[in-house]
Amino acid sequence: GIVRSSQSDPGWEEDNARGLELALRSNSFRAGRAYINLGSQLLGTKGDLPRAAAVTREGLAFSERMGFSWTTLRWLQGNLAEMTYLSGAWDEALALAESVIVGGAHYQQQLALDVRAEIRMARGDDRGAAEDVEISLQQARAIRDPQALDPELVVAARVAQRNGDEARAHALIDELGASERAVGSIVVRAALVCHDLGR
Repeated sequence: GIVRSSQSDPGWEEDNARGLELALRSNSFRAGRAYINLGSQLLGTKGDLPRAAAVTREGLAFSERMGFSWTTLRWLQGNLAEMTYLSGAWDEALALAESVIVGGAHYQQQLALDVRAEIRMARGDDRGAAEDVEISLQQARAIRDPQALDPELVVAARVAQRNGDEARAHALIDELGASERAVGSIVVRAALVCHDLGR
């Protein structure tokens, strides 16, 4: 399903749903990953935020019941933090993000820091947002994965612009470049930052 999604093949959703069904039928640990993949793709590829959040919540509950690893749980919590932030449930998003942040180094910690930075910025804590973004940007650059770095560059540019550092905001957008691989809500956020910067 993931490969088909990256190639804009509409069969991705059926593949991911079938993979989840098979994993659930056998109570396999792979169900955790199947929930992560389906929820992520529903958000990033299809833009179906309510369904993505529902699948992710279901996956988190299932993974907790099955006693899956903290890695799977934190991945689901990080994704759900982003989904609840995007849906406007900021208190829940902040609680989820902070649970991922305090858990120590993990791929999703960078996403959780971004969610917290966005909420802090919206609530007037520009300094706190800048602190979160600095840590998150270092982590995203260390990960060296476009799905971590591209969104981070956009969030960092938003925070820099909000804090009056337009030169840094421009430099971060330049670093992002015309990324053909960017998908999901990050494209909209990047367009808004570019608009606000007069690009």
